[in-house]
Amino acid sequence: MRLLKQTMAVLGCLVVIAVVVALVAPKSAQAVVSTMVTVINPSSQPVFTLDADAHNSFVASDGCAFYKGSSQCVIPDLYTVPEGDIAVIDSVSAVCSLVSGTSPSNISVAFTSPAGVMVGVNLPVNPPVPATTLPSSDNYFQIYQNVKTYASGGTSGNPIQAYVNANGVQTSYETCDFTISGHLAPQ
Repeated sequence: MRLLKQTMAVLGCLVVIAVVVALVAPKSAQAVVSTMVTVINPSSQPVFTLDADAHNSFVASDGCAFYKGSSQCVIPDLYTVPEGDIAVIDSVSAVCSLVSGTSPSNISVAFTSPAGVMVGVNLPVNPPVPATTLPSSDNYFQIYQNVKTYASGGTSGNPIQAYVNANGVQTSYETCDFTISGHLAPQ
């Protein structure tokens, strides 16, 4: 029993000494020890990381309508960039339903750039989805574009707008739904 007490006392002293040395050791000694650690991230088994900007990410969705007799659909405020921030827009997508025989002639998003200039980004128009797979005879268009563009929030917040122009007047109520995503950065 006495041997156990002596062993525990010695181990306790060693722990106390180790804690004191760790607290008193110079930062340069700690830096040398920390440089001995090597992290390997092979492409065969990558370590997944999260971009620092992911904490400021945003996704915004809204729709607009082509009313009977119109050829334009507008979303005046798809997303408002907060004051003092820059929205880095990474992707834009849209799904539009138009009267058979018509198609989008222009699909775009517009916003104020960090330079204070109004900018429009036009998106490519894909061929319509075949009507045989859809419940009606309307033309459906799907648009998706990876982009890297910047919208300024300015001093009071600025809206990002979305526009679709059709190459013909819509004879019935038709719609277009937009989604944008990205992240915010300080201005």
